[in-house]
Amino acid sequence: AWRMPVFLPVFALFVPLIWLVRRFVSGRLQSYNENLRREIEGMNSQLGGMINMIPITRAHAVEDEEVARLENRFSNVRSAARSFDFFAGTFGATMWVALMLFNLGGFAAAAFLSYRGLVALTPGDIVLLAGYFNTIMAAVLQLNAMLPIVTRGFDGLRSIGEVLESPDIEDNRGKKSVEQVRGEFTFENVSFSYEKTDGVTPALRGLNFQVTAGETIGIVGPSGSGKSTLISLITGFHRPTSGRILLDGVDMNAIDLRTFRHRLAVVSQQTILFNGTLRENIVYGTRDVTEAELQAAINDANAMEFIRELPRGLDTELGAAGVQLSGGQRQRIAIARALLRDPRVLILDEATSALDTGSEAVVQQALERLMSGRTTFIIAHRHAVLRRANRILTLDKGALVEQASNELIAAAN
Repeated sequence: AWRMPVFLPVFALFVPLIWLVRRFVSGRLQSYNENLRREIEGMNSQLGGMINMIPITRAHAVEDEEVARLENRFSNVRSAARSFDFFAGTFGATMWVALMLFNLGGFAAAAFLSYRGLVALTPGDIVLLAGYFNTIMAAVLQLNAMLPIVTRGFDGLRSIGEVLESPDIEDNRGKKSVEQVRGEFTFENVSFSYEKTDGVTPALRGLNFQVTAGETIGIVGPSGSGKSTLISLITGFHRPTSGRILLDGVDMNAIDLRTFRHRLAVVSQQTILFNGTLRENIVYGTRDVTEAELQAAINDANAMEFIRELPRGLDTELGAAGVQLSGGQRQRIAIARALLRDPRVLILDEATSALDTGSEAVVQQALERLMSGRTTFIIAHRHAVLRRANRILTLDKGALVEQASNELIAAAN
């Protein structure tokens, strides 16, 4: 009974030892793993961009340069992964050697005490103490082996948390839901600035205008004038730095913008399609779609003709990014998707700028059906699209320099 308390301080040394090692190693592992995660995220982003740029890359004959850039990114990922694995492996091996030496020291101490007669220890007692030590050592080594895995898990959770805690999601919680949308907008001295590393950059300055429900507004201006930023404010992706935007007389800062977006549709220059069937891509974002509603949307979007020519019609697999479809066909899919949503607010962002003349005419017919009776904002440079606008807003350096009816502008030209 008296032998165990003698060796209790020896076992107690494990507590501060493990705490110090864990504190030192956790910080280093987290640093290495965070670097690895950012390199992998950068690689994925660059690879996705490279795939989307394949036609342009081939047209400019810069395939070798793009491959070299990607190989350089792969090299960075490999280097970061090796650094992480080297540190984790070195730590595990060093810890094992240290514990073995500690075990050897315990045996030597027990033998010395027994030989000198300071403590009466039988061979059985020494074996028993060795068994206790081995049990503790096995638990410590298992904890050390799990530490890199736990570190990766927590770093992954932090990455997810960065998305979940973004202001757009957080600010909407608990706000008033939008049940109906008429589509009336009022901009009251609205300004917006981007925060960059070199300071604040104003994108929009003192906008004042009103849009009635069902009105079609054209937005024009040189590159960098604030057109895309204005659209981001309308969709709620950004919030005004100063001033306010009223939707049907209610400040948009006071409403749950996710419920507003159920009545919003966007047709942009680049139609996003995912790897699935054509049917799944058209009904994406809309629940409880009947076959009659789907067929009506396809007809109104002028998409029925080419869908019938597909091998399996609506059940045809499109592949990644809808590679089997032309630009005009993808735009008509986007219009059919928007028609199914039955939006009250519609945004057309250069919806026909990438199409040839023949495809533009077909898509334009579908867009006119989509725009009917809905508040519509159009960013475009082609007059064929802007001629349906009731008013045209001209932006320059973030300021609204002119707003006039389409008829007045046409007469002035």
